[in-house]
Amino acid sequence: MRRSRTLGWDRNPLRRRTDRIEAAMVAALIGVFLICAPVLAAVASHWIGSATIPEQTIEAAWRLVPATGPPLRHSQVQAHTALAEWMAVLALALLVSLADGAGRVLLAHLRLADWTRAWRVAEPRWTRER
Repeated sequence: MRRSRTLGWDRNPLRRRTDRIEAAMVAALIGVFLICAPVLAAVASHWIGSATIPEQTIEAAWRLVPATGPPLRHSQVQAHTALAEWMAVLALALLVSLADGAGRVLLAHLRLADWTRAWRVAEPRWTRER
């Protein structure tokens, strides 16, 4: 028999409230990443592009002398832009991962508190002395 994985979205009566919260948190964080990553990459690209294009234009007018480096080439600007896009997306991934970890730690504490509360009710029935 094949078992389907529902990631906590099924109506199993044994599923805890914290499991459903965790499933919703993971779905929300994935959504945040998928929505924000392209936007953040575009913003980083625009920011780097707007910072390097004027620099490239100014440097193109310079007269080459042995003590200074050559002006930025278009391929260098593109490389800086691509690097900024990747770094922005990686930073977002790190933040989303940290939020996921913090949420999971909090939910683990809540699960333990729920379990302790339930055990206090069930323990006398299990450990009754006769």
